Amino acid sequence: MSGARSQESGVRSQEFQDGSQERKGSVPHLGEQQLGMRGDRSQKSGGGRQERNGPAKSFQDLLVWQKAHALVLAVYRFSDGFPAKEIYTLTSQLRRSAISVPANIAEGFKKKGPSDKLRFLNIAHGSLEESRYYLILARDLGYGDSSPLLLILSEVSRLLDAYSRSLARNHNLLTPDSRLPTPDSRLLTPDS
Repeated sequence: MSGARSQESGVRSQEFQDGSQERKGSVPHLGEQQLGMRGDRSQKSGGGRQERNGPAKSFQDLLVWQKAHALVLAVYRFSDGFPAKEIYTLTSQLRRSAISVPANIAEGFKKKGPSDKLRFLNIAHGSLEESRYYLILARDLGYGDSSPLLLILSEVSRLLDAYSRSLARNHNLLTPDSRLPTPDSRLLTPDS
């Protein structure tokens, strides 16, 4: 299926040995239901991917994790071209921050309470922003065009935001101004 055109989304896909796909180009807007509850890692039917309904049984079912994992794979390919002098600096830092995103999504998936889940999603988002900086730095140092990676990163950021908001909304954890609460937000209020 390598290089095949997806009929559903109209974007180019590349299938890897493990069956995952990396999409190149723009990806259509996805509804909130698809963020954490449905994704590409379901049963194959007729050569394509078929989405399944219902709650995710594994972190691998989460669309946000799938996109974050695709970002990690793309970061590895991109950073392979960095100079050898960067192996213990920028290459390592970029890879570690990128890996942290799907790793924290996965770790948070099995946490029992919504506050714990949100804490891990918040850590994932912090690592995502750290990766954004390293991609900007790599571009500015002339190590390659990181624009395609920054687009993937922005998509992961939007999905992570939506998944976090959905989780917080479902558990009545949103603050009046619709921002996600921080773990110690009560300590920061002037009334306490």
